[in-house]
Amino acid sequence: MASYYSYPAVSGNNIVFTSEDDLWLHDTKKASIARIVSNSGVIASPSFSPDGKNIAFVLKRGENSTVSEIFAIPTEGGEIRQLTHMGSPGTDIAGWTPDGKLVVSSDMKNPFSRVNELFTLDLMGGYPVPVGYGPATSIIYRGQTIFLGRNTNDLTFWKRYKGGLRGKIWISSDGGKKFSKFLEMDSNINSPVLLKDRLYFISDHEGHGNLYSVDLDGRGLRKHTDFDRYYVRNAKGDGSKIVFQNGGDIYEFSPENGKASKVEIDTRQTGRKKLPRFVENEKFMTEYDLNHNGEASLYVVRGHLFAMGNWEGPVVEVSNYVPGRIRLACFLGNIRRKVAGVIDDGPEERIFIFDVRDFSLKYLEGDFGTIEYLAPSPDGENLAISNNRFQLFLAGVPSGEVRLLDENKNGIIGDPVWNFNGKFLSYTSPTEGEGSVIMIADIEKGEKCQVTTTGSVDYSPYFDPKNRYLYYLSRRTLDPVYDKVVFDLGYPTASKPYAAALRKDVSSPFRVVPDTFRKEDKEEEVDASVELEGIEYRSEPFPVGSSNYSQLLATEDRVMFLKFPVEGSMGTSLFGKPGRPNGELIAYSLEDGNTITVISGVSSAVLSGDLKSIMVEAASLFRVIKPDKTEEKMSGEESPSRSSGYIDTGRIKCRIEPAEEWKQMFREAWRLMRENYWNSEKVCDSWLDEYRKYEPLLDRIGSRYELSDVIRELQGELGTSHAYEINPEISQEGAFSVGKLGADLEYTVDGYAIRHIYLGNPSNENEKSPLLMAHEEIREGYVIETINGKKLTETYTPHAALVNHAGEDAILGINTGTRKFTTFVRTLVQDKMLLYRSWVESNRKYVHEKSGGKVGYLHIPDMGPNGFNEFHRLLPEESSHEGLIVDVRYNGGGHVSELILEKLNRKIIGFDKPRKGKLQHYPQYSVNGPIVAVTNEFAGSDGDIFSHSFKLYGIGPLIGTRTWGGVVGIDPRHNLVDGTIITQPQYAFWFKDVGWNVENYGTDPTIEVEYPPENFAEGSDPQLDRAISEAIERINRNGKILDDRRLL
Repeated sequence: MASYYSYPAVSGNNIVFTSEDDLWLHDTKKASIARIVSNSGVIASPSFSPDGKNIAFVLKRGENSTVSEIFAIPTEGGEIRQLTHMGSPGTDIAGWTPDGKLVVSSDMKNPFSRVNELFTLDLMGGYPVPVGYGPATSIIYRGQTIFLGRNTNDLTFWKRYKGGLRGKIWISSDGGKKFSKFLEMDSNINSPVLLKDRLYFISDHEGHGNLYSVDLDGRGLRKHTDFDRYYVRNAKGDGSKIVFQNGGDIYEFSPENGKASKVEIDTRQTGRKKLPRFVENEKFMTEYDLNHNGEASLYVVRGHLFAMGNWEGPVVEVSNYVPGRIRLACFLGNIRRKVAGVIDDGPEERIFIFDVRDFSLKYLEGDFGTIEYLAPSPDGENLAISNNRFQLFLAGVPSGEVRLLDENKNGIIGDPVWNFNGKFLSYTSPTEGEGSVIMIADIEKGEKCQVTTTGSVDYSPYFDPKNRYLYYLSRRTLDPVYDKVVFDLGYPTASKPYAAALRKDVSSPFRVVPDTFRKEDKEEEVDASVELEGIEYRSEPFPVGSSNYSQLLATEDRVMFLKFPVEGSMGTSLFGKPGRPNGELIAYSLEDGNTITVISGVSSAVLSGDLKSIMVEAASLFRVIKPDKTEEKMSGEESPSRSSGYIDTGRIKCRIEPAEEWKQMFREAWRLMRENYWNSEKVCDSWLDEYRKYEPLLDRIGSRYELSDVIRELQGELGTSHAYEINPEISQEGAFSVGKLGADLEYTVDGYAIRHIYLGNPSNENEKSPLLMAHEEIREGYVIETINGKKLTETYTPHAALVNHAGEDAILGINTGTRKFTTFVRTLVQDKMLLYRSWVESNRKYVHEKSGGKVGYLHIPDMGPNGFNEFHRLLPEESSHEGLIVDVRYNGGGHVSELILEKLNRKIIGFDKPRKGKLQHYPQYSVNGPIVAVTNEFAGSDGDIFSHSFKLYGIGPLIGTRTWGGVVGIDPRHNLVDGTIITQPQYAFWFKDVGWNVENYGTDPTIEVEYPPENFAEGSDPQLDRAISEAIERINRNGKILDDRRLL
C-alpha cells in the first residue's frame, strides 16, 4: 500500500515531498525515489531554490512542535545546513527573492505569537533581515511586481472559512513602495503560485478545495481541478507546472493541457515510527486507585491499565487482556480482585469488568455516549454511570441491566458516591446558572431527594461510614476580599465543608461531649436507614475557616478536606494539564473537634474501602499513609517501601503500539465530535460518512504528525471554528530554545551592530532588554563581536550562539568603536512581553502626543488573564483623559470580554472631589468623553465577541478591519491517549442583530481602515491615526460629557 505523501514541491523533473516525516526526492524522468533527509524530526514545507540546486525545508523538533527552524540541503546531495535559529514554533518558508535568497515567515520579532512577518536570509545562513511589510505568509517577486500573501495558510482544521483572517493577495507594481488589494474572495485563499501570465491558488469558495487562477489583473477566474472527496492542498510550482497533495497522494497540474494527473509514487514505508516503544510513566499517568485493604493499587498509563501490590508482587498489565484505551479505571468496590473501567476498543465505548486473578472478562454495553464518571457500589453489584448527555445510569454488574436513574438539563451529573451498603447514591446535579446541588437517590425505590438548596456550588459528597451524615463541600461562605489593584471585590475562598444528618435522631457532629459525661462506647450495628424527608434542614457547616477546598474524604472519626492556596491565573493555561502538587490534606476530628494537617504537598487523594489507608499523589509520585498521620510531607526523598509508604511505579513498563494508538485516537476524535458538537443535526448521518472517508488513510500514515494531518482534515469538514488538535506528540527529537537579547541587530564586518534596544516598562519584570542590565553600559551603535568567547561571523549569528542558553548568563565581547570590553548579561527565555510592552508604550506615547494629552490609550492582547491584566494595568490612568482608545487588534480571545465591557460601559454621572488632589470620576474608571475601539482580522474568538458587543452597546465607533469570525466556544478537557488536547465546538454564540452570523464571518468595523504593507514599512499606523482623529473630532464637537470646570 502507498504511504501518505505531503508538501510536494517541483523543479523540472524533480519532485520533493515528505512521508514518514522524512524528505524524499523523486526524479520523474529517471523514475527514481530516494529518501534524502531522515531521523531528524518532522520535516514540512520543502521548497526548491529558483535555480533548483537547493531544497529548503522546515524541521519541527520538540515533542509538541515547540520549535520550527529552516534547513537546506543540495538537491544532488550533501550536508544539511541549519539556516535559522529563531526559536519559534511558527517559522515557515514564504518564498524566494529574485537573487535566490530565502524568504522566511516567522513571529520571531512580533509581540503576538500568531502573527508572522517576513525575513530574508542567505542559503548559507546568516542573520534574518526584516522585509518590513508587516503580517505576511507568502511572497512572489517578478521584476518590480510583488505579490504579497497575507494569511495564505492551509486551513485544514477550518474548511470553507470566510472570516476576516481569510487569505488575501496584495500587489505592488513599483518594487514595494505602494500596495493595493489584488485578490480577495469570500473564502480562504492559499498556496499562491505564479505561472506565466496567471496567478494560481487554492480556494474552497465553491464548497471544496480546488485549484483556481486569475490573470495578472486579478480577473478572469478559472477553475482547474474538480476534486470532490479530498481537498487540494499545499500547491507549489516551478514556473511551468504545479504539484499539490490530495488525500495523501501527489498530483501534477500542467497548464498546457489543463489536466491534473496523479504522480505514481511508492516509497515502501519503513514503519520506523510504528515500532513498539516504552513510554515514561510519570509523563502519561492519568489515573490511580487503591484497593479495599490498601495493599494494592492500579494505574492508567497512556491508556494502559496496570494493577499491582503496592510494595511486592507482580505487575499485572490488564491491557494485555483488555486491549484498547482504558480510562476511569477503579477497583470494583470491596472485591479486591476485580477492576472496572471504560474501554475504547470499537465503534463505541463500553464498560469492562476484569478479574486480576483468573483473568476472566465481562463487558457492559449500552448507549452511554461519553462516560464522565464511573462509581462502583461497595459490594461491586452496581455501577453508577454519568455521561456527557447529562444522564445518570445504574448498571447491574451480574445482570448487565442498565436503567436511567436521573437526567439533567443544565449540565453533567458529577461526583457519584455510595453509602456503606450500596443502598443510596449521592451526586451533584447542576442547576440554572452556574450552581449545583447535592442529591441522594434511594436505589431500591428509585426515589431522589435534593439535599441542598440552590444558589451555590455544592460538590464532593461523601457518606459517613457509619451512615450518620452526608458530608459535602459548598461555596456558600461569601466573605469578599478587596482587590489590591483596582476597586473591586472577589470571593477566592468561599468553600466550606458541611454535614447533613441522614436521620432526624442523629445529633450534630460538632457537639463534642467531654470525657466525664461521655457514655462508654459500645459496638452497635450501623443503622442503614436514611430519612430523606426534611434532610435539607439538617445540614450545618463544619466549624473551620472557609478556604479553597477541592475534595472531601471521611473515616469513622475523621473528615478530611484537600485544600489549595489561592493562586494567580497567569501560571495556568486554558490548555494546561490539571493537578497542582501544593495541596494540603486537612483532617477534622469528630471526637475532639480539632483540626490538623495530615499531609502537605499533594494533588489528590483516595481512601481505601476499609478506611485504614489513604493514597496521595503529587506529580505522579504516590504514597500510602494511615489516616491518623499528622504533619507529613510529600517529599519523595525516602525510598519506596512499606514503612515509608512510597510506591515504586517504575515497576510499571508501558509498551505502546503506535499504529494501534493512531486508529483509536482517530476514532475517539471523531466520536467526541459526534457527542459534543453544538449542532447535533450536523453530526448525524453525514458525520459517519466523513469517518468512512478519512479512516482508510490511517493505513497509509507513517507518523504521529501525519495522523494529526488526517484528524485536522476530518474535523475541518464541519467548517467551524475552534476544532483544534493541540500539542500532539509529533516528535521524539529534542528542541532547544534560544536566549534573547531584546535588541535589533545588523551584521557588519566587525560583528553585529546594535541598532535598537527594546525597552518596555523598566520597573516591570521581563520588560527591558538584558543589554540594559549589563554591569558596563551598552548603547545602541555598539557592536557585539563575541558571545561566550566565540567570534561571531556572518553565518555564526547571535541566535546560533545563544541556542540552549535561554535564561542563562552569556558573556558578550563589545566594541564601542573606541574601545573593547567584556561583560555578561542574563538572556531572556522569551522576549514576547518585552516586545509587547515596547509596542504598547510606543502607541501610548504617540496617542498622548498627537492628541495633546486629551486621549488615553490601552491595548488588550487577549480576553484571558493576561488581557485582564493589561486592561486594568492602564485603565485607572488612561480613563482619566478626555477620551480613550481601546485597542483590541491581535486579540487572542478568551472569556473575560463581558467583564471588560462592564467597565467600558460605565457612564459618568458625577465626581468625587477631595480637599486636595484631582477629581475622581463616578463611577470609577468611567470616561468623561468618547471611547473609540480599534480592531483587526487577528482579533478573534472572545475578541470577536468584544468587538461586536462594543458596537451593539453603542460605546463608540469601531475602527479597523473585519475580525477573525470564530465564536463557537470549547471546553478543552478531553485528551487523546498521548495527551493531545482535542476540542469540539460546543457553545455557539448568538447576537440579537445578526443571530449566529458572527461565526465564520466576523464583525465589520463601523469605520473600515486597512493597514497596507507600505505603512508597516514606513512605520505608520493608519488605523491608530484614524482612531485618534475620531476621538479628537468627538471631543471638539461635543466637549466633555460632564463639565468639570466649575468644580476645579
